[in-house]
Formats: sequence, structure tokens, C-alpha cells
Amino acid sequence: MLGGWFGGKGLSSLGKGDYELGAEVEAFRVGGSENELASKSWRLYEARKRGEKYGMSVLRLERGGKENPKSPKVESAVRCWQSTKQLRMPYILKFADGLCEEEGGEVCVATERVAPLSEWIATGPDERNLAWGAYCILQALAFLHGAEKCHGNVTPRAVLVTSSGDWKLWGFELCTHLQPKLGEPAQDASLAFFRAHEHLVEETYRAPERRRRDWDAMAAAKVGASDLWALAKVLETAYARGREGGLPRELEVWTKRMANDDPRKRPTAQQVLRGCPLFRQAFLKELVSLQELSASSLSDQVAFYEQLHAQTRREVDGAEVRGALDETLWRGACVHKLLPRLVASLEIALAPSSDDDARRSVVASALPLLVQIVDMLDRPALDDRDGDAPPDLALAVRDISATLESVLVLRDPKVRLEALKRVDHLEPLLSPDFVNKKLFESLLLGFNDDDDDHRLLTLMAMLTISPKLSDKNKTDRLLRVVKRLETDRSAKIRTNVIIFYGRLVKDLSDQLRVKVALPSFLKAMDDKTSYVRLAAVRSLGACRNYFSAAVAARAVIPKLGPLLLDPAPTVRDAAFPCLETYLSLARNEADKMTKKAQDQQKERERQENANAAAAAAAAPGQPAAKPADAPAAASSESPPAAETPAEAATTWASWGLGALNKVVSTA
Repeated sequence: MLGGWFGGKGLSSLGKGDYELGAEVEAFRVGGSENELASKSWRLYEARKRGEKYGMSVLRLERGGKENPKSPKVESAVRCWQSTKQLRMPYILKFADGLCEEEGGEVCVATERVAPLSEWIATGPDERNLAWGAYCILQALAFLHGAEKCHGNVTPRAVLVTSSGDWKLWGFELCTHLQPKLGEPAQDASLAFFRAHEHLVEETYRAPERRRRDWDAMAAAKVGASDLWALAKVLETAYARGREGGLPRELEVWTKRMANDDPRKRPTAQQVLRGCPLFRQAFLKELVSLQELSASSLSDQVAFYEQLHAQTRREVDGAEVRGALDETLWRGACVHKLLPRLVASLEIALAPSSDDDARRSVVASALPLLVQIVDMLDRPALDDRDGDAPPDLALAVRDISATLESVLVLRDPKVRLEALKRVDHLEPLLSPDFVNKKLFESLLLGFNDDDDDHRLLTLMAMLTISPKLSDKNKTDRLLRVVKRLETDRSAKIRTNVIIFYGRLVKDLSDQLRVKVALPSFLKAMDDKTSYVRLAAVRSLGACRNYFSAAVAARAVIPKLGPLLLDPAPTVRDAAFPCLETYLSLARNEADKMTKKAQDQQKERERQENANAAAAAAAAPGQPAAKPADAPAAASSESPPAAETPAEAATTWASWGLGALNKVVSTA
């Protein structure tokens, strides 16, 4: 059983059962003896803090029951724990919580959700991911060396990767100052521990001076020169597994300098960052700016969002289409790094104390990027936000939803306009309960707006959310409001009302289709604007399966006829196939009627024959009656048989439809 930190028997300063452990990450498990460094004995678990939904990771030292607390394994684990807790910077593994019980107890570190470098590389990262990872570790080493400390254990196991693609440095079992200092016994003790146990590091990542145990050379060289040598080997390994062709040329030049046998000729981490062209790419600048965004003002955040949107915006024929945010930043950085910043900025802007101008600028700059991120998410994750979706992703979706709901119900028309422009992309995030109780009421106000664009966007938004509307809202209140727009002064509003009905008709009952949608189509055929008439014809064609043959014959066909000679060529071109469709519908129904009448006639004749046969059997002295269906003798003088009323009716109906179809086909 795990210790009290995980809900076991013991109690700690963190309380009882603070964390729930999930599955162990098997790719990180190696296993080492007590005479080795702890780096081989750490085990990585998925975890979650009780009461919170954020996914976390826990690094726990694997311990035997009778281990010596002064063994290299335990002592190096304690040193690693202490350094992780003390060192705070964005590219060093975050110490969220921890427990260190040297006398046979737990040694654990809780941090953000991370994965081993080897497992992350197996997912197939692109060159941007690898370049950003190298940048992160160089920044971490630059910070460490700036504090005059040497890491001493730079290996692939010392690199953990977050969901956003950040490489985090850890594995501080041998972290130390290289220069002994009088009066600081702790520092001298860490240096002594380093010199006594640095040989336990894998030989591949030990610099030549360390193999020679040349402490004077290490002290005389730049701080951390041996770390740069080891990092060159780590990068070679990572690129060999993650990129075809290995290291890119611009980085290979610098890794050769980092792996120079003479520690005095190796560059520092800062020199590599400044000199290597790989770290001057545009996307790296965006990521660095994003990393620093939390400490900037709201106006600076807006400027960053506007610049990023301008860089990733794409248009086709003057219309904005899906942007190229994923070309600048990869999905992990967008979802786990940019998205939280967007949500935080919107929350600040939507606070009651925020002024209108700030609120509008934040919404206008953040929503376009938010839409692009939503487009990156898998639809199952959007639909299953409370189910089996990954915890971090599910939480991100809930954060977006909550923020979006606050934006959509604002009564500020400018803010609402920005939201309405993108509601079709954001619809999967809106719950039916929110749509019916809050959003629907808010959107109804938009129909009273004097601005044509606002009314049009409101109409399109209603169409987008209609699948989530209750029957009462959809078939009663919504239709009554839209009915008023049929006579709107704006032709584009009238056109889109017809399109709205055409798309909504499948969700309406037969009664409402005939009572509401059909009259609007027929009325629009007489509109003075050709676009409205065209929308009516095309909508009728699209809705042909929702109207009966009787409706086609009595209402649709008579109205379509005049449009065959409409002044607008687009209307004429659309009217002919539409009319042919409805004529075919009527013709098929007429054929069914004819067949039904014939079947009924045959049934009557069969019944008459059966009755005659029964009567003959009842009177045996009478001559047998001639069957009604017996063939009559051919006679040129015999008069033609009279048609029944049903036959006459069906003959005239077939002739009439055939003649009308002939006129249409030859027109």
C-alpha cells in the first residue's frame, strides 16, 4: 500500500489521501539497486488531486523494505527532491506538491501531466516540436548555470515532456556547485557527493573530463560545460529517433561544438541559444511571447492575439475560412498553452469591473483564435466532455464552454455580433439546457436590431442551434418570430428566411410544413428580387421529399409554371428541373391511382364471378351463366365496351399530365 499521501495508513503534512494514483507509465520504469542513483528507481504514475479535475503526474521512488537510508539511491533521491522544490523556472519540472520521508517512507513529487521523452518521441513529433524541446532544455540549463550550478545528470530520463510539448528538466540527483566554498558545508557536501557518485551516470552521457575525474578541468571551464556535452548526446539521440536524417544542419554545427573534448572550447547554453539559427524561427518567438503573456497587461495580450490572428488568417474569394493556427503552433501548444491564456483573458474582460471597450477588444481578438482551437479538437472529445475524454482535454472543453456561454448572453450588440459570426463553429460546445434557457432568449433580442447584418447573423445562429431547441421553442416561438422576417425590408434577410425554412423543414411536422414553410416558399416566388425567387425554387427542390403529390399538383406546379419564363436566367435554369421533379412526383402518384383503380375493378369482377358461380350451384336446373371474364367472340359489328367512370377519370388524368410534361420538355 502506498503511504498516507495517496490515501494509505500514514498521515503527512499534506493530509490523508490527497492524491488518487492512476496507471503507471511503464515506459519510464527501469529499476535500479540501492547502490545506484535514484534516476533508475523513479516510477511515473498518472494521478489526480482529490477534488480537482486537472490531470497530474506523480514521480515516486521505488523502495525496498530494508533499504539503507544512507545508500546512494535514497540520498540521491532526497537531493533530487530538494532541488526540484527549490528551483523554479518555466522549463524546470514544476514542483506542485511533494513528500520526503527519508527513514523508509515515501519520496514523491507531484507535478503537471508529463510523459517520458522516449514515449513522446514515439508519437512522431515534427521538427517544430523537437526544436522547441531543445530550446526549453537549453533555457533550463542556462538558468541553472547562471546560478553557478552544474546539473551533472543530463540524460534522456532527465527530460519529461508536458502535454503542450514543453521539455522539462529534472533528475537533479547530482546537482551541485563545482567550486568548494568555505563556511557552506551543504554546498561542500553536494560537491563531495557528486564526485563520489558521478560515475554511476551512464557512460554515454559523461564528458571526457568526468571520465578522467579531472575535477580541476571541470572547475576551470565554464560552469556546466559537461552538461552541454551530455545535452549534445541527448539531442543526437532524440533527433535520430524523431526525425528522418537526424540533426538539422544548423543544430548539428552547434552540437559538434558542444561535444568538443576540451571543456574550455564548448559554448555556453546562452551562446547556443543566441547563435543557432534554429532558435530564431518565427514560431519560437510566438511561443516565447505566449510563455510570457501571463505577466503582461490586458492591452498587450490583445495585441498579441491580434497579431497571431493576422498571421494565421486565411481567405478564399474574399471570405474568411479556417485559419492556419496549426501551421504556426502545433495542436498541443494551442490546446494546453494558448487556450488557457485565451480563457483567462476573456474571464478578465467579462468581469463586471471591466469597461466596454476592453471587453469588446478582447472578445474580438480572442474569439477567432478560440474557434481555430475548437476546430482542432476531435468531435468525440467535444461530445463526450464528461465521459472518457482525456482529463486535460475534457477540462479544456468545459472551460471554453463556460467562457463562451458568458460571451453569448451579453447584451452588448458588438460583443454579440462577434460571437454570432462564429456560433456555427462553437455550437458543439453549447449544452441543450443552456441553449433553451439562456441563449435562445438572448438571441431573440437580435431580431429587433436595426442593423441588417445583426438580424441576419441572429437568423443563421438560430438555424445552427435549432437541433438543440425544445419543440416548444422551435415550432412555436421561433417560427412566429421568423414569420415576421418574410416581409423584411432587406432582400438578403428575405432570402435567408427561405433558406432557413428549407433547412428546418425536415424537423417540422407535416402540418407545419404545409402551414408555415410551403406558404413562405410560394410567396417568395412572387418577390421582386431574383435572389429571393431563386432561393424559393431551390428550397422547394431540396424539400421535394417532404411534400405530398397532392400538394405538388394543387400548389407547387401551378406556381412554378410562370417561373419557366422568369426574367432572371438563374431562376429559369432552376425552375425547369424543379418543375420536372414535382411533375414526376405527381405522375408517380397518378400511376399509383390508376393501378389501384384497376386492382379494384379486377377485385369487383372476381367477386361477381364468385357470386355467379355460387348462384348457379344453388339452382342446378338452370343453364350455367357465362363467366364475366370469358373472351367474347370477335365481331367487327360489336360496339366498343363503355368505359367505367374510374377508367375515364384516370385516362384523362394521364393525358393531362403527359401533355403538360411534353410542353415543359419541349419549351
